[in-house]
Amino acid sequence: MNKDSAIICYPTIRGVFWTILAMIFFGFLACAPFGKPVDKFDFVVFLLIKLFFIVLFLMAVYYLFTIKVIKLNDQNLIIKYPLLITRKEITFDIITKRYTLRQKIRASFGTWTVHTYYEGKRLILELNSNKKIEINSFQTGNFEALLDVLIKDR
Repeated sequence: MNKDSAIICYPTIRGVFWTILAMIFFGFLACAPFGKPVDKFDFVVFLLIKLFFIVLFLMAVYYLFTIKVIKLNDQNLIIKYPLLITRKEITFDIITKRYTLRQKIRASFGTWTVHTYYEGKRLILELNSNKKIEINSFQTGNFEALLDVLIKDR
């Protein structure tokens, strides 16, 4: 990598789209009125379903707020969280280990069929403070260029 060059990885449109769509969908289901419960069992089931939709909505909000913009130059790795207005600067000397893993998002309908919806990679950076930073190809655009520099050049 040249002294003046930098790799910038913006969030993918696919990741942002599905996160916002999930937030809208599960937020609507968490607030939508269902039929009035008749007895205690119906009321408990109603509360459990509402709680499930609220948890899914909060997960989508969490993913939206943890969207990253990654900048890699010859001195360090900068991870910005635009919605949280925070950033992390990581110098290469505190990274102890770098490796990739496969990532598959699957769903099964029944006992015999498994459908793979997304297949990608995860980049794991282990720091000397026993912390891990994970960057995946579903949420990060220009992931392969980042992978080439962090894994193959170092």
